[in-house]
Amino acid sequence: MADKKSRMSPKELDALMEEISDELCYVRESNREYSKEWRYLTDFIHWKGLDEEYRQFRQEAVVEDDPNNPFPYLVMPAEVKSAG
Repeated sequence: MADKKSRMSPKELDALMEEISDELCYVRESNREYSKEWRYLTDFIHWKGLDEEYRQFRQEAVVEDDPNNPFPYLVMPAEVKSAG
């Protein structure tokens, strides 16, 4: 059973619901933008004739371990060995 002190007032609940609604709108808009970008990327890969190379990259890519780079990239394993 919930403690009476932990219950929200209607005003607090409304504020929380508005915050959740705003966040959901943001997530939906972001998803629309990412979907557009995904479409351009996949169509570009196909247009350039890189479908097979992309499939190979998806299967074999590894995270580059570079302590000087705070945002590592996915690379092919041969590139990791030759960089070191």
